[in-house]
This record gives sequence, C-alpha cells and structure tokens, in this order.
Amino acid sequence: MPETEFNTYTYLSEEDKQAQFERGKAGYERGDYDKAIEFLRKPAMQDHIEAQFYLGRAYTQQRFYELAIRWLTKAAKQKHPKAQYYLGEAYFYGKGVVLDYNQALKLYQEAAVQGDKDAEKKLDNEDELDKINLITTQESAQAKEYSRLANQENLKAKYNLATAFNRGKGVLEDHIRAKDLWREAAELGHTESQYRLGLIYYEDTSVDDEKAIELWHKAAEQGHIDAQYRLGKHYYENEKLINTQAVNWWQKAAELGHTDAQYYLGNAYYNGWDTEKPIQDQAIEWWKKAAEQGHIIAQYNLGVVCRKAKDNQNALQYFDRVANTVQRNALVISAQYLLGIMYKKGEGCSQNYQKARVWLKQTTGFEKGIENVNLSENDRDFLKVVLDEENIQEELITIVQISAQQALEDIAKLEEQEKANQELENMMGLIAHKFRGSIQVISYNAQNENQPSISLDSVETMRGLFEIFGIISTRSENLCEKLIQDKEGEGTILTTLEKSLSLALTDLLIEDNRNKISQHYIAYAKVNKGLDINVTLRQWRRKQEYLVLWKQLQTQWQNTFMLASKKFDWVQAHLFPLEIATFDDNVIHFEHYGMTESILVIAMTEIILNAIKYYSVQENTTVKIGWKIQPDFCIFSCENPYSENESKRSDKGSRKGQIFLETISKKLGGHFSKVVSQNHYIAELKIPTHLLIEEKYEPILMG
Repeated sequence: MPETEFNTYTYLSEEDKQAQFERGKAGYERGDYDKAIEFLRKPAMQDHIEAQFYLGRAYTQQRFYELAIRWLTKAAKQKHPKAQYYLGEAYFYGKGVVLDYNQALKLYQEAAVQGDKDAEKKLDNEDELDKINLITTQESAQAKEYSRLANQENLKAKYNLATAFNRGKGVLEDHIRAKDLWREAAELGHTESQYRLGLIYYEDTSVDDEKAIELWHKAAEQGHIDAQYRLGKHYYENEKLINTQAVNWWQKAAELGHTDAQYYLGNAYYNGWDTEKPIQDQAIEWWKKAAEQGHIIAQYNLGVVCRKAKDNQNALQYFDRVANTVQRNALVISAQYLLGIMYKKGEGCSQNYQKARVWLKQTTGFEKGIENVNLSENDRDFLKVVLDEENIQEELITIVQISAQQALEDIAKLEEQEKANQELENMMGLIAHKFRGSIQVISYNAQNENQPSISLDSVETMRGLFEIFGIISTRSENLCEKLIQDKEGEGTILTTLEKSLSLALTDLLIEDNRNKISQHYIAYAKVNKGLDINVTLRQWRRKQEYLVLWKQLQTQWQNTFMLASKKFDWVQAHLFPLEIATFDDNVIHFEHYGMTESILVIAMTEIILNAIKYYSVQENTTVKIGWKIQPDFCIFSCENPYSENESKRSDKGSRKGQIFLETISKKLGGHFSKVVSQNHYIAELKIPTHLLIEEKYEPILMG
C-alpha cells in the first residue's frame, strides 16, 4: 500500500525498533510485502538503515517505485552497499527515476568499494560498459525523456521506453525490462502495449496462448487493427473457426486499411468462407486494396485471376510488380516465369523474345532452397487452388525452373529462325532498293543516250545482288569459298572504288532522290549561284523560286556527272573535299563483275551513299576514304563530318543497307562498325585478309 504522511508517530525503543525490523524482514523474505511494509515503516522512519533498505525493496516489489527510490536513497546515503547497488539499478533501468547511466555507475562504484559482489560484477562487464559509451547523445537524451515521463505514468512514454530497451536505442538492450514496461502500460489500458505484450506471449511456448488472445481482444475492441488482424489469423490457423470469428476480425481490420487483413478477407470471399458460395468480385476488390499497398501474394493472385479471365494486360502488370520485388521466394519465381511466357507468346503485350529471355533467365538463376514466402499451412493449401497453372504444382520452384529452361531453348530456336528470316527480308529489301536505283539509272541513260558503261555497271550490280542473295539464302558457307576462288583478273580496289562512287552518285542525282542530298544543293547554290546565305533548308524546299533553282541544279549535276571523266574531281567541285588514301596498291585482283567485286561494290556504294547523305555542310571538312591491309583484315573506311539533324530526317532512306553490311560482314567472318564521335561519322568494313589475298603474300601494314 502507498505510504501516508504521519505528523506524529510513536517513538520506538531500540529493542522495539529491532523487533519490528525483524518481523518486517521476515515478511519480505516470505513474499508478504504488505506485512513487510507495515512493520518496516516505523523503524525506517527512525533511521534504521536496514529497515530503510528492506522497505525500499518491498516497495519495489509492489511497483511503488517513487517510494522505493525514497527509502533506498536514505539507506544509500548512509553507505548501505546493497541500497547503493539497487539504487544504481533503478537509475540504470529508469525505475522510479530518470534513466541515468552515469549516476548508476557512480552508485555501483560506491557499493563495490564496500565489497558488494553484484556491483563488482556489474562494473566488470566490459562489453556492457563499452556499449554504454557507444550510445549517442541524442538517443540517450530521448531515452531519458521517455524515462522521466514514464515515471509520471505517461503510457505512451512507457511504451516508447520499452521499445527503446527492446531495440537498444539510447539504452542497453534489455528484453526483460522492455517486457516489464509493456506489461505496466498494458495493465493501464495502453492498446499498443497490449498488442506487443500479446505478441511476446504468443511466441513464448511456455506461456498459454490465452493470455495473448485476452490482450489482443482488449486492444482489438479499442480499434487496434494489428490486434484485430492477429485475432483473425489465430482463429483461422489454430482453431479452424474460419467461418465466423476469423472473417469478422479481418473485416474490421481490412476496413481500417490493414494490408494482410485485406488479403485474407479476399481469400475468404474467393473460397466462400462464411458465405453460401464464393464471391469472386468481392475477393478481387479486397485483393486490389492489398495489392495497392504492396502485398505481393495479393498481386500474384490478381495476376492469376486476370490471366484466367484472359485479361492479359492487367495480368502482365500484376506479375511485373511481383517479379520486380526485392524478395526472393517461390511467388517471385512464378511471376518471373509467367512474365517470360507471356512475353514469349505475346499475351497482353507485343511478342518480345528479348524481354521473355530476361525474365526466364532470372527464373532459372534462382537456386533451390531459397526462402519461402511467409505462408501458413492454410495459405499454402489456398495457393494450391489459386496456382492452378500448368507447370506450377507442389514442387513449384524446381518445376518452374525446368519449364523456364525449356522456354529459353524454345525462344533461342525461334529467334534463330526469325533472325534468318530477317536477314532474308533485309536482303530482299536491299535488292529492291538497289534495283530501283539501278533501273532508274538505266532508264535515264537510255532516254538520254548517255554512257553505256554506267548502265552496264548497274545491270552487273543487279546480277551480283541476285547471286549474293542466292548464296546467302541457301548456302551461306559457300560465300567465303567464292571469294577465295576469285583472286585473279583485271579488277582492283581502286577501280572498284571508282565504280562504287559512280553508282552512289548516279543513284543520288536522279530527280526522285534529290531530297536525300538537299543540304548539298543549297550549300552549292549559296556559294556559286548567289543564293542568300540566310535561306533555310525549310524555305529551300517550299518557295517556288528556290524549287526552280533546285530542279535546274539537279538536272545540271546529273548531266555533268554522267559526262565527267574524273568522278573524284567532280565530287570535290560540287560536294565536298575528298581524300583517297592507299588505294593504288596492286596486290588485290579479281574478276570484273565477279563475286568479290560485287560484294565490294555493294558495300562501298552503301558506305559512300551514307557519307554523302549525312554529310554536314556546316562543317565542310574533308571526307576521307581509306583502304589498308593488315595481317587479319583488309579494312575499307570512310570518315566524314556528320550532321545529327540530317540523320533524323525520314526521307534519307530505310537504312536497310547498313543492316546488309552487318549481315554480309558477319557471313564473311568480318565486321562492320559505325562510330559517331565529335560530329564525325566513321564507318569501317573489315573483310578477312585471306579471302582477298593469296596466302603466299605477306601483308604490309599501310596507312
């Protein structure tokens, strides 16, 4: 009982004082703290040091901490070692006083000097002392404030101080002290403490679950949503009362926004718990609420339900959210597998083998034995119903991984076939494109009775394209053999370059292609035809007076180029400065219009076309065309100033030629590369040296 103030009291003789102390001490030792306090109080008030100590301890046992501190302090001031030790404990744990490690250590030291073994043991605990030194000032100050308020029966402060002890924040970690503080707050009606103490009891196998359930009921009835959810889970898992109590508590918690309760309530409606039959719409509604708060099982369930209903777009979105979670568990594997399959089949999206491969590889990358998602046995039974998917059964992880590996192999075969089809399609596209240009050249020459040699070159280019296409589409391995066999004749690299340049410009200078090199026409007109330097490309293309000049220039250029005997000089006079490097070697020979020349002409023509189309007239620097022979590769290169604006224009072409260059170089065992660096475009075609030069020849580095 709490101590009351006495204005007067009966003075005891030394004999009576000692007698009452002995009776009080006996009551303390047998656990009768009320009787102990009754007999200890008077001798304590008359400065009996042992009575003061035992009175303080009796009040401590009855949790009257303020009175306990009062009497322990009196005894400690009189050098009572055990009183000093227990007063130190009070400061150490914040019982009845504001938590203060420095004051506690001081009292331990005073007790230890007098030989108190408990105090000595406390001071010898170096690990504990080191931890005290590591506590930050801010955390310590916060814990002291919690301690001060807790001693004033502030329930939230008691809860916070308990949490601090439980986590070791600002105080030394002490789960027993945390549990005591939560119990004190719970008994005074603090709902969060009731819930937390319930968790401790529920997880403690030595404590009857009913204690936890009783505490959760008290908290749940005051609207504590975690307690409501836990009650539902308890009745669901342990008592199998899923038809009434579990659903009722989940309903309360779900309506207050509890994610897991929303998920389980969705399960209840899906399975028809506490309803006459399953209500799928209600299940989906609650799963959606849980999914929006990041519940991955709800997200997965929604994905499965949507896919069953052929709502593949939404299914894809839900599986994507699960697959991208940081957790590693069976549901994540399943979601990744299903994403891979859906991208492979084009379900809810465009068919995308690349994305399918990414997800399926992640699926196969998981090792067996990874953590399971936190599911109860009943949850797992439920998932066996929901996961009614082909290849997803009891051995979920293993089977999904095997299925994913098979799907990856299927994708590889499909991609290989699509790649082959794409190569043929690109080749056919290039042939159609080149045929159109060649036919236009032949038509123009026939109408204007121009040089027949150019028409012949165009015809042979068409024939070479047909032959290359025939070899690649049926016997691609024979292409290299054709080049090896074609190492004699009148054809050289320089004559091939001249032919390629002629074909490229003949193609670009026809009327239908003038838009592709409009920047060259306007630049030439500004320098040579008096065109205002401020005229923009947009104006050049739209105003009638400029269109007339443009048409005149196109006709003039087409005629003069056809008649020019020195094509390189014409280029420098009309388009840009040109530098031809190391083409005068006499090492490589091949038949005119043979396989080697056909490939080189088509490749060089395409590279030169791009250099002209994407040339930056603002830079107006030299285009460098080179050929060099190295031990492994012969390299044709073209470097030119590059305009990003020109590259973005849709009228420049289909870019199928570049795809052809990549395809043909790969078939030959070479490589085609293009690099944009500091407004310069560099294209390189590498062809294995042994395909062009006899092996007896020792290549010379040139450049």
